[in-house]
Amino acid sequence: MNKKILVPLLILAVIVVAVLMMRPPAGDPAASATPAPVESQAPVPPESEPVPAPEVSAVDPVLPGALPLGVPMPQPPPSSPGDRFARPSLENSTDPDLDIARNDVENIGLMLRDFRTVQGENPTGTNAEIMKAVMGGNKKGALLGPPTGMALNGDGELVDRWGTPVFFHQMSATEMEIRSAGPDRKLYTSDDVLAK
Repeated sequence: MNKKILVPLLILAVIVVAVLMMRPPAGDPAASATPAPVESQAPVPPESEPVPAPEVSAVDPVLPGALPLGVPMPQPPPSSPGDRFARPSLENSTDPDLDIARNDVENIGLMLRDFRTVQGENPTGTNAEIMKAVMGGNKKGALLGPPTGMALNGDGELVDRWGTPVFFHQMSATEMEIRSAGPDRKLYTSDDVLAK
């Protein structure tokens, strides 16, 4: 064989063998492990062009720019007996729907917390206006809701598990009371589920 062809082929073979030896074996679990995130870095929402709000039903939305969920909301302080916003005594309830409704209301609070983090303040307006803002109709086009398992009615309002629109009471630029009417579908009764 010609030396002019043999030398480049040998060099190529050595390079291929070296590359193959540097790769971890296919079954090695360390090869597929993703590096742990650096905890000192806060997530930064991507800067992008506003995206029009999509039509939403009871499906899990993709949440670009959303912060991690799962941080429990602080419980409101005990209220006086005459306070019309007092948290009803549902703590000992064995109704699974009420337990799920409590989680739903807390997840709405987390959705609003994420909105405040991205926008600097709560969305304002009616239920439908708030949901439009949360679902991409905001300055940054951030899509942050609806919470998983919740849906909008035909008017674009976020509804609880009994089909009643959730009531949003703007307390300040950074605090909002969220109220589900509960199974009786009437606001400000003893079975309401709320969070601030």
